[in-house]
Amino acid sequence: MELMDLLQSRRAFREYDDQPLTSEELQPILLAAETSPVGLGKYRNHRLTVIQDPKVLNQIQLKLGQESHDFNRGRNAPLLVR
Repeated sequence: MELMDLLQSRRAFREYDDQPLTSEELQPILLAAETSPVGLGKYRNHRLTVIQDPKVLNQIQLKLGQESHDFNRGRNAPLLVR
């Protein structure tokens, strides 16, 4: 796929089902995150955290909703990579 085709076909998803991801599904996501640019090139300080606990995800979703007034943001997302 050409770069422009790839850039033009990208999408943001804001609705999720609550099915957990398998390890095989998670690996390419983490690889993409690990190879993405980091601000100011501070790769030594860069850490990825994967959150899959539904209780913690719900707390995060509620907090994001309070701050953005969008209580559907992240609803039912099976994980968060930060």
